[in-house]
Amino acid sequence: MDENTFLLEQDSRRAFERTAVDVPVMLIATSRGTTTFHEARTADLSEGGIGLVTSAPLVPHQPISVEIVIPLANQLLKLNAVVKHQRAGEAKGGDYYGLEFFAATEAQRKQIKRMAYDC
Repeated sequence: MDENTFLLEQDSRRAFERTAVDVPVMLIATSRGTTTFHEARTADLSEGGIGLVTSAPLVPHQPISVEIVIPLANQLLKLNAVVKHQRAGEAKGGDYYGLEFFAATEAQRKQIKRMAYDC
């Protein structure tokens, strides 16, 4: 199977359409009673999750908070997510991670859709 066929099949399994978005985000991780903050950049965004690049040491199934400043509205959007997968060394500036949002409100989903459309 060539790369294009793989990508098409992967996209057809997604519940939400992804849009390429490049904005800074802050990741907040808590592990063993310690909270850490890490910078990241988005690679893509959908109502259901986010792809991002960071040098932070994230691991699959790790819960994490994501803070995004919506560029045109200058509003802070805070979302809870879980790390679904990691692709090491695929991007300049760190590893690529796929995060799935959970417990997002309808208002948050609308903000994400608007942000993906505007950026």
